[in-house]
Amino acid sequence: MALITPLACRLAETTGKLILKVGTRTAKIYRKNVIEELFNCGFGFNREFATLFEDYPMCIAGVDEHGEIRVIELRDHPFFIATQYQPERSALGAKHPLIAAFACAVSEFATVARTSSTFLT
Repeated sequence: MALITPLACRLAETTGKLILKVGTRTAKIYRKNVIEELFNCGFGFNREFATLFEDYPMCIAGVDEHGEIRVIELRDHPFFIATQYQPERSALGAKHPLIAAFACAVSEFATVARTSSTFLT
């Protein structure tokens, strides 16, 4: 049985409401718990594996209105957020909070890397 499976109904050019889990990095970035995003995907997480994300470093950060997993994140990573939507598509002509947060994380990592004598050794 696969973790990622084809969706019963492809999400093509579809805007959907997502409920973000309180306390996750994703919810903190958006500064709210309900968002709308643009989907264009044909695959999703197999719900039978949802319990794997309850007690591990990788957690479910957001679901759609039907409880389908749409966002996961790795708790202890500087920035690992995987989405079923495409934030770059929603950001056309506007600053998207997830993309801005990623850019900040990259900048912070680069600063630490430049100042650390043990980086990549």
